[in-house]
Amino acid sequence: MSVSILDVAKRCGLSTVTVSRVINNTGNVREESRQKVLAAIRELGYTPNAAARSLVRGKTGLIGVVLPDLKGLYTSRVVVAAKAKLLEKGYFLSLFLFDDITREDNARYILDEQRVDGFFVIAPGLESPVLEKLKRYNLPVILLDNQYALADYPYVEVDDYLGGVMAAEHLIGLGHRQIGYIDGPNMLCCHERRAGAIDTLRKHGLRLLCEGGGDIYDFSVGYRVANRWIERGTIPSAVIGVCDSVAAGAIGAFKEHGYRVPQDISVVGFDNIPLYNNYSPRLTSVEQPVPTIAEKSVEMLLQLLAGRELTSRFLKLPPRLVVGESTRPVNS
Repeated sequence: MSVSILDVAKRCGLSTVTVSRVINNTGNVREESRQKVLAAIRELGYTPNAAARSLVRGKTGLIGVVLPDLKGLYTSRVVVAAKAKLLEKGYFLSLFLFDDITREDNARYILDEQRVDGFFVIAPGLESPVLEKLKRYNLPVILLDNQYALADYPYVEVDDYLGGVMAAEHLIGLGHRQIGYIDGPNMLCCHERRAGAIDTLRKHGLRLLCEGGGDIYDFSVGYRVANRWIERGTIPSAVIGVCDSVAAGAIGAFKEHGYRVPQDISVVGFDNIPLYNNYSPRLTSVEQPVPTIAEKSVEMLLQLLAGRELTSRFLKLPPRLVVGESTRPVNS
């Protein structure tokens, strides 16, 4: 037999009104009472009826998240972190892929049938067509990793320029004077990371050896650029990769040609993806604050859902440098 809200109320000795407020995250409830309700829910294994909650609240309790695909290591981490934060607030995630909602033959059907209360859009470089489709629903939208500085929509992102500064300052501090940079696609984050590195080197009277990687971020980009440097005999003493996978590709090429990392060449990545914590050598990387990005994004969306004005529509969060084993002082 299913457990009802009345059963929960009896177990914790509180009114059904109080229990409902805790379940729906509405109204004012004393923390002691809230904990009693949550304990009773756990003990009884109570599961709120989603359809009933939707009718009472006038909301679905679902938040849509739009992704370009399921391959992105960074985006998957943000989604997992956002899901955890939303669950704390009684919301669930509903996944939408870019191809599904931008194809004319099925986009409207998919969006109409999977009704949600708001959207997160994590589709770097693909925001415009996604937002064009979402516009007709007049729902709150938060952009994450916004690549077009779209001022019409609130967004949360990392300070990529500062990340480039951090990577360059780290290598300069280790005594490196010939520093290379492996670039990524024509996107705002890539421009900002590169600009941060260029400006930092310029302050020290140095010039960044910058090489374009193409239209993608992956291992092959770093591998290809590093091989070009090796063939030309223009290998820098240190390299900054636009992301961790690009940096790892460069390390792969250097190793194949007998160069040691970090003894011969130091390498820095960007993102601090957990995968590369097990890479040999463990990658030094500029870390994006994924938990904070998720937390702030959820806070902003819930404010909009509650009909409140945002105190800040645009958040740029500082990264941090995580020093691994792929960098070391020159000649040490």
